[in-house]
Amino acid sequence: MPSLLELIVLAAFGLGLVVPAWWRSLGKRGSAWTAVVPGGLFVWLAAMGPGEQTSFRPWAPDLGAELAFRLDPLSWIFCLLITGIGALVFLYASGYFGDDPATGRFLSTLACFMGAMLGLALADNAILLFVFWELTSITSFLLIGFKSAKEKARKAAIQALFVTGAGGLAMLAGLVWLGLESGTFRLSEMPALPAASAGAVPILLLVALGAFTKSAQFPFHFWLPGAMEAPTPVSSYLHSATMVKAGVFLLARLNPQLGELPLWTPLLATAGALTLLTGGLLSLRATDLKQILAYSTVAGLGALVLALGVGGESGAKAFAAFLVAHALYKGCLFMAAGSVDHEAGSRDVRELGGLARLMPWTAAGAGLGMLSMAGLIPFLGFVGKEYLIGAALKAPWTLPAVIVGAATAGWAGFQTAIRPFHMGSTPEAGHEAPWSMRVGPLVLGGLALALGLLLPVMDAARLNDVGAAVWASGDTPQIKLWAGINAELMISLASLALGIILFVTWPRWQQAVVERADRVKFGPAEGCRALLEVMPKLAGFAAAPFQQGRLRIDLLVVVLTATLLPAIALLRHGGLSGDLELTMPLIHEVMVVAAAVIGAILSSATQSRLAAIAFLGVSGFSTALLFAFFGAPDLAVTQLLVETLAVVFFVLVFSKLPRFAALGSRWVKLRDAAIASAFGLVMTALVLAVLSADPMTPVSAQHLALSVPEAKGANVVNTILVDFRALDTLGEITVLVLAALGVFSLLRMDREEAEAAA
Repeated sequence: MPSLLELIVLAAFGLGLVVPAWWRSLGKRGSAWTAVVPGGLFVWLAAMGPGEQTSFRPWAPDLGAELAFRLDPLSWIFCLLITGIGALVFLYASGYFGDDPATGRFLSTLACFMGAMLGLALADNAILLFVFWELTSITSFLLIGFKSAKEKARKAAIQALFVTGAGGLAMLAGLVWLGLESGTFRLSEMPALPAASAGAVPILLLVALGAFTKSAQFPFHFWLPGAMEAPTPVSSYLHSATMVKAGVFLLARLNPQLGELPLWTPLLATAGALTLLTGGLLSLRATDLKQILAYSTVAGLGALVLALGVGGESGAKAFAAFLVAHALYKGCLFMAAGSVDHEAGSRDVRELGGLARLMPWTAAGAGLGMLSMAGLIPFLGFVGKEYLIGAALKAPWTLPAVIVGAATAGWAGFQTAIRPFHMGSTPEAGHEAPWSMRVGPLVLGGLALALGLLLPVMDAARLNDVGAAVWASGDTPQIKLWAGINAELMISLASLALGIILFVTWPRWQQAVVERADRVKFGPAEGCRALLEVMPKLAGFAAAPFQQGRLRIDLLVVVLTATLLPAIALLRHGGLSGDLELTMPLIHEVMVVAAAVIGAILSSATQSRLAAIAFLGVSGFSTALLFAFFGAPDLAVTQLLVETLAVVFFVLVFSKLPRFAALGSRWVKLRDAAIASAFGLVMTALVLAVLSADPMTPVSAQHLALSVPEAKGANVVNTILVDFRALDTLGEITVLVLAALGVFSLLRMDREEAEAAA
């Protein structure tokens, strides 16, 4: 039976499997009901609390991979954000897409994305974490490129997959190295990596590279604004609680193992500060609501990495408070921006104004999110902002970036919640969003206020527990709403004032900033796009000598390679060696081999296509008989079926083939015959070399010994097929399925052509 933690992950993937059929049956009504599953998981997790829970199941022990899951305060808060905001996003998507026929596919992909994030947050094994990490990359690729008819969406999806996928490979190398250094791949059992270890610096750099690409740290920040080509439900989910937080989660999870390394603080604090500064400044040039919020998300992710880099009690407090506050207000504002676009038909702040009269509920939700994002008391955003400033005071070189980031965050909040709703004239077109799209902004904005108000009387979000999990010192930091009049408060008020000044004066210089930004022709994003464009050309250049678009030449290269490389290996090792014991073949074996050889020769010599098909069939069926004679019935059946299907293939396409013609001169035919003969001789020599090698322990003995304890099966043949040779069996099944699909397609095509002719 699956454990409770496994059921949490399986429930999300199960939703992804049933949603398409569900939506086809219920239509738009069924879309809203999909929110029940993530909502139920949220309630379940909230009731469980952040207490330590583990689950373990063997998977691939020889590779160090286990289905090991762990719930602690850090994974608990991430799972709450994933499921809670996920429920609101599913509900929001039901109104956003309406009766769009692609809704079922979208919700299915979104559910799988949620399952991948839950698996990543709960994984307690480094290899398992990487599997879910890559699943988030794949599902986010599908979500970002959901509007596949748009070229921008396709390019943005490929760019995101390229950046995060490359970083994921670097992270895998770091995690494997860390597991080998630690002697275990179980994250909860990994000791702190000694600074004197030879792999300490490379491991940290590899893991950080994976985290930085996933969480859009400078200079990998460019893929995140490009991902705004995705539908708004994806943007609000991706930016608030899921994929972009995965890199931050990884760094927080590995803080006990890597946090004491000397390079940890300068690397993370500097990267976080640069990202915070870059995201904040780039947001000033944006006029699209989602682009403004996207760049502010880049800045927010930089703030979280900075807090982890500073570390200690101040860094733990800043991380815990800002993590939850950022998720709430960013999800709120993205949903509000999507509602504006959905109902008013534009996301450009220069074209919007006075929408509060038409969209009062959306305006109210956006206002709550804006107040938290600007850092006003008693919102949770105020707490996160003040503790972030406190962390920056521990690393003074990061303070200017934090001030700029806080000021531009306030500006971004004002731009998305005040200018479209409360400034300018009311447009003639536009109306309030459906109720399902109004719930998200109101709930998330209300939570940002409620959690801030409840901090003085209770730790409603268990932020102290989260801070303790990140701090990993055995102590629990005390996060408060009001810490008195101090330097942090003064700097917070100053950054708020700067954000207000930016907002008020922005119309005066916005055009100049936008024009100057448009003149910038090269940056990290352009560099990535150029690399993506040049890679296919480089691949084509490398393959040109070997793949010229002619099947005969391609086959010639393949056969020559398969001939020369084994021949060289045989010659380097002295050719055939050892004793070779050959037995006289039986008469029926000689007859079958002779039939196969004669069939092969005649098929290449005949001038009749029908005769060639018949002779090839003779060779194929003779080979199947040889498999049967020598104790390989599974191969014999596979060969027999494939040969039968091949004959059917040829018969079906016989009438569509061009006339039989000689495609080469006599010299070309002699060359091909020589290469084919050489290939046959080399393969024969390889077989003889294997037979003449020193005797080894028969593999059958190992199969017999491991059948029950390892494969859990008493029938040795079955365990060989489905366990020891599982990939080989899978390949055979794949060949048969593809062949059957091909025959089915040809039969259907012939029937359609016959019907059309009639």
